[in-house]
Amino acid sequence: MATSTDTTVSLENKTEDITPEPSEDIESSSFSNNDNTELKNNCETVEKNESEQVKSEETVFSSGSDNTNENSSSRPGTSNVRVLDEKRLNGVKPLPNNSKFNALGNSLPLAPETWTVTSDSQIWLECCQNSFRACGGNVRSFQPHSKLNSNHTSSPNHLFSSMQGTPCPQGHRNANSMNYNRNSQYVVHLHVNPGETISFDMGDHVQLIQGPATVRMVSSNNTPPVPMPVQVPPGHMVQQIVDEHGTLRHIILSPQPPVAVTVGNPFNGSASVNVPPSVTGSAPFYLYHHPSYSIPPQFPPHMQSGLGPQGLHTSVDAAQLHQTNGHSTASGMSDTPGYMNSFKDERTQRQFYKLRKRLEARQKDVVLLPHSSNQETSVKINEVVQNETSPSHNTEIDKKLSEKESQKLGILSSIKAPSILDITSTSALLEWEAPELPTEANCDIEITELQYNLLLCDKNQNSKPKVIYSGADTKYQTNDLKPFTSYSAQVQAKLDKLIGSPSESASFKTLCCKPDAPQLPKLQGRTKTSLSLKWNAAVDNGAKITTYILEYDEGTGSDNFVELFNGLQKQFKVTKLQLSTCYRFRLAAVNECGQSDFSGISCFSTSGSAPSQPAPPSLKEASVNKLHIEWEERPNDDNYTLQMEDERTLYGFLPVYNGRETSYVCLRLTHNTNYKFRLCASNDEGSSPWSQVVTYSTLPDRPSKPGKPCLKGRTHPTFFKMAWDPPKEDGGRPVTEYDLEMDSGEGFKSIYIGKELEHVCEKLLPGKSYSFRVSCSSLGGKSDYSDVGCAVTLPVVPAKCEPPKLHGKPKAISVHLKWTNPDYDGGSEVLGFEVEVFHPDETSRIAYKGMNTDCVVAGLLPGRQYKFTVRAFNKIGNGQWSEPFEVTSGAGVPESPTITQIVPRSPHCVCATWAEPFNNGAIITEYRLESKMNDKEFEVVYSGPLCTAEVKSLIPATVYLFQVQALNSAGAGPFSEPVSCQTPPSSPGAVSTANIKTIVGASTIALSWKEPNNHGSPILSYNIEIGDALHTTDGDNPEICIEGLVPETTYKVRIQAVNSVGPGSFSSSIKLVTRGLPPLPPILECCSSSFNSLRLKWGDGKNLDMKNYTLEMESPQSKRFIPVYHGPTHTFKLTKLLELTSYNFRIYASNEEGDGPLSEIFTFTTQRALPPALKAPKVSKITQTSCYVEWLPCKAIGDDMLSYKLQLGTKESDFQVLYTGIQTFFTINNLLAGTEYSVRVAAVRHCSDGELAGPFSPCTAFCTNSVVTVEIEPPKVFSITSSWKNREPLTDQQWAMIILITFTVSAICVAIIIQQIVS
Repeated sequence: MATSTDTTVSLENKTEDITPEPSEDIESSSFSNNDNTELKNNCETVEKNESEQVKSEETVFSSGSDNTNENSSSRPGTSNVRVLDEKRLNGVKPLPNNSKFNALGNSLPLAPETWTVTSDSQIWLECCQNSFRACGGNVRSFQPHSKLNSNHTSSPNHLFSSMQGTPCPQGHRNANSMNYNRNSQYVVHLHVNPGETISFDMGDHVQLIQGPATVRMVSSNNTPPVPMPVQVPPGHMVQQIVDEHGTLRHIILSPQPPVAVTVGNPFNGSASVNVPPSVTGSAPFYLYHHPSYSIPPQFPPHMQSGLGPQGLHTSVDAAQLHQTNGHSTASGMSDTPGYMNSFKDERTQRQFYKLRKRLEARQKDVVLLPHSSNQETSVKINEVVQNETSPSHNTEIDKKLSEKESQKLGILSSIKAPSILDITSTSALLEWEAPELPTEANCDIEITELQYNLLLCDKNQNSKPKVIYSGADTKYQTNDLKPFTSYSAQVQAKLDKLIGSPSESASFKTLCCKPDAPQLPKLQGRTKTSLSLKWNAAVDNGAKITTYILEYDEGTGSDNFVELFNGLQKQFKVTKLQLSTCYRFRLAAVNECGQSDFSGISCFSTSGSAPSQPAPPSLKEASVNKLHIEWEERPNDDNYTLQMEDERTLYGFLPVYNGRETSYVCLRLTHNTNYKFRLCASNDEGSSPWSQVVTYSTLPDRPSKPGKPCLKGRTHPTFFKMAWDPPKEDGGRPVTEYDLEMDSGEGFKSIYIGKELEHVCEKLLPGKSYSFRVSCSSLGGKSDYSDVGCAVTLPVVPAKCEPPKLHGKPKAISVHLKWTNPDYDGGSEVLGFEVEVFHPDETSRIAYKGMNTDCVVAGLLPGRQYKFTVRAFNKIGNGQWSEPFEVTSGAGVPESPTITQIVPRSPHCVCATWAEPFNNGAIITEYRLESKMNDKEFEVVYSGPLCTAEVKSLIPATVYLFQVQALNSAGAGPFSEPVSCQTPPSSPGAVSTANIKTIVGASTIALSWKEPNNHGSPILSYNIEIGDALHTTDGDNPEICIEGLVPETTYKVRIQAVNSVGPGSFSSSIKLVTRGLPPLPPILECCSSSFNSLRLKWGDGKNLDMKNYTLEMESPQSKRFIPVYHGPTHTFKLTKLLELTSYNFRIYASNEEGDGPLSEIFTFTTQRALPPALKAPKVSKITQTSCYVEWLPCKAIGDDMLSYKLQLGTKESDFQVLYTGIQTFFTINNLLAGTEYSVRVAAVRHCSDGELAGPFSPCTAFCTNSVVTVEIEPPKVFSITSSWKNREPLTDQQWAMIILITFTVSAICVAIIIQQIVS
């Protein structure tokens, strides 16, 4: 390939570089032969030479490098990017979503200097959703261009059509094969030869690539790219080269005409083609040609000439030659519509089918398994598959298995062939039975543990059986069968890891049905009044097609189709049609089973004349960045092409729209820019001349927002100057005016409109904050408002305050003043106020300084006249003083009096005297005397106008403090200094009843109390009065115990203390009641007894006194009484006692008074134990007149002997004793034949004082054998009659079961008969 020149990219006057992200390493399969290695090395040599040449020259793109080795694919190179665009994503410029490859015509200027691509200049393509994308846009097609002087018309090169549903060709892969995963990237090299030019439409601009060049395309999809069908104009060719895995690696565009192709026998896997020198080796490649080329049909691969003048004949395997649809078959052939159109007639087509079947017959031994991402793809031979399931192979496996596993494997292999039911055209019900299990005891196989594999094989294709079901059910409904096809089914049993051999095959054949929907009708030829159609034969599904139905819509375009043809022919000529009219056709096939669904709708038009020159397009609507262009619709025009020219790009006219619509909106245009437009109309007959060129301009855009207003110069208290910057973008037209708005707290209002960029704002308030914003206007409109700017004027001192006012009444030493804020704070927040007071002696002082608007001025003299002034201050300074406010202070309280003397008159009374104090301007109206003792608070003891007072109710021998104060109209004066005085001692105080504690018994009362106040003299003793008796303590002990009292009697108790002064007062009387005596014990009785328990009872069952009873039993071992029960009930049951044993008991009662005396000893004895009940006896050896009865023995009770009693009874008679003895079996004779009997048995204990019989066991019923009478003639009828007569009548359950079985069998028979009638 010729070397490439420098690379230059011009896109809207911007130089752009694209930096692709480095792809992850992917595994690459090693080549299987030296020829593949040589092909790879040649490609690397070409890319390396091109990369080294670009490094030595100055280009816009920086070079990238490809590092390739034998076991890894090439990593895409990295290019440094310089993009004049603000939008970047990790250093990569994202292209718009509508970027795609467009098919462009010859009108595109193909100047050589537009784009020349080297091997390092890379256009990255991404494969998403089975379609290529160029940096985020879908790749629609490639458009090859001929040389600049070429006259022929180009058609689109569909290099990459939709890949939906196209399988990837797979071949044999080993451990080193390529691993396709989601993170893999695949590289495809697009080689453009000299004379070829392709265009890439990426958003708003078009990029051209002119040969010689190599474009490196990368796909990051999880499936590798595969060769696709391509249509190229005559004189051009496209070669697609794949590796041994079927992955597309190289695409070659060449203008050379095709040369002779030498192809050997296509059925022996060899062929010779001309291969370009740059592609050597025997790597598989795909060659495609234009459908108009005639190549013999026996040579399926369509091959063209190479790029160079010298061709290299290389042997290519036939399995590597693929058709344009991308499907791989055994012979390399495919039935695509594009290929089938190349056959001259049906005879040639039939010959091709015969040859292909022969080739498939020779290669049927090779089975290509589909590729899977979880396992290796391999090629297996049918013989190997058969050997895996052959008996000899199983024998070798059985030798390695254990004997037990071999036995299980033999059971699994004994499964029978499945049965086929309900066969339809596409489904069948298969049922099978589980393998028969042996009756040996060592067989541990459970039927429920078995699993089954159902294998199905298509006999027509002679393919390997496939597993269609795996599970535990024994039936399966398959629904994916082909109509009128023979199948064979096998079933295979498995248990855990053991899998048995398949069963014998069960063959069946599906039924025929209506045909499949035919393919679309195809166009053979057309005239102005006729259309020649043909179609391929539809799949008949087992029944021969009898006719085809062709319908059309009569050219109306509606869904009302009319039958046009009905016959067996596969072609038809429609006549008497209208000129240049589109008709829609659909096709259906009919056989004996019915009519198929209609095919898809095909649209074909009759011929007409080429359209004339259209009128120039007109402008419907213009905006800032788009133009709405429309044009006249004409009946003869099928398609319109609108081209636009932007003189700034120097690209000339470029197509912007191609379709049937009569209007188009050109988007993403530049504001206030002229664009040229021209229009071309076309139909099936050709294209019209271009219309006259018209020029339309976009509207100017509104300017961008201006700069934020800011303060210019120095601020003043009432004015300042604001300035702003012009907008960065004027929208294509100059700015005509600016609008400045100011917000002083009531919203933005306009204060200036003009062309200047500054404005002086006047008549402002000092210290106030203002907000500003500005907008600009031009012919394009008004811009957005700028960012909001703020400015603040300088503040001044606050204004003069109003004079303060009096709040409340004036007091003697203080007044409460209030004032208001000044009318104006000077533009700065008021920080505080100052209050100045002028005294009567003409002196002044600052009485208050703070933030509050009120204060209390203290330190005044009562009845004096004062003046007060106030002022406010802020951060600038102090304001002016207000006018003075005059006020007179009120009267004062008197001074404190002085106590002259305090004289005690008794232990409970003192007399206090004090001197009159100075009244301080008001007459004293009252005195208050207060006293307190110890740490208590002062209490008022006197209030009156006198200067003496007598205080009573004092406590003897106690120190008191006294203080006094005077009151006048101004209020209460201060208290005097406290004076102390102690009262003389007295008799003791009374004992508090709250401190008396008592303990009351039946005949005693114990008292204790807290010592009362001795009133200054120690207590000598206490007097206790109880009833009429007086008791005295020894000394000052505060407790006493009084005895000899009557139980349950009420007593009054008082206590008196005595000291040296005399006896004190008695305490309050308290009432005490002596307690009663404990209760007497009840009498014990035994109400019931058994061999191991005794139930005792005492009392009358009523417990009104809430007594508790304690029952004691004498222990046989220790001979001591131990409690066995304690509670309020009157009965108790003792268990776990010994048989026939005497026990001693006693009981006592207790209540709140205590425990009562013990009762006398009571003796009770347990009874003897009865033998336990036996289990039901067993009856065996039953005859007509006798039977053998046996039962289990009973456990011995002590040393007593046990015997057994056997009874026999019938339904008509009671039980009779047949046997009494010590044996556990007995033979009953003399029974009646055919009679039902019941037997039971009981144990009998033999004691010294008599016999004790236990309960009888459950009855065992049995029936003796019946007498069978044998007659000679007729033996069968007599036997049946005799058995039926002797048989008992059937029960209701037996009759219900017989009716259910009869109904079920009848329903099944009716269902089978109906099914046979319907089928």
